[in-house]
Amino acid sequence: WASAFFAFTVTGTTVHFVPILIDSGAAPMEAAGIASIIGVSAFIGRVGMGVLLDRFPATLLGGLVCTLPAISCVLLLLNGTDPVIQAVAAALLGLTVGGEIDVIAYLTTRQFGLRNYGTIYGAMTSAMNVGTATGALTAGAIYDWQGGYDTFLFITMAAMLSSSLALGTIGKGRFAAGH
Repeated sequence: WASAFFAFTVTGTTVHFVPILIDSGAAPMEAAGIASIIGVSAFIGRVGMGVLLDRFPATLLGGLVCTLPAISCVLLLLNGTDPVIQAVAAALLGLTVGGEIDVIAYLTTRQFGLRNYGTIYGAMTSAMNVGTATGALTAGAIYDWQGGYDTFLFITMAAMLSSSLALGTIGKGRFAAGH
């Protein structure tokens, strides 16, 4: 479920990031420029996570990377009108976009091995697809219903902190190095 929550919240937040910033008072072009930080930091997150997975426990990294969108949401809720805060929130979101899928793929091999990797990773990807399909739709529906994104940001915080706890507490896999 961590992968479904990840896709739900990150897709919803990323797709609606420009409108979230505009809703906070940013001009459309300014919001688009700040949102571009998500792409740059996603690249950094992808490369950086590969390096970090070679050096640190994947469960710890997974738990940490899932807290980043929650921090992003807190920043937007507390001071979302400040362009610097908006840029930091975008960078944190992008790092998660880049790094989380790597963690899930890596943990799948360590927890379940390679024998049934395609089936297990396919199931996780299916859960992510459900999250992807519903995240942006839900964020939009909440905006239409309430006239703002605050509720969706709170849902994102709860979902990502739950995912962080789930990933951070996974035991050492049967197929982890040294076994």
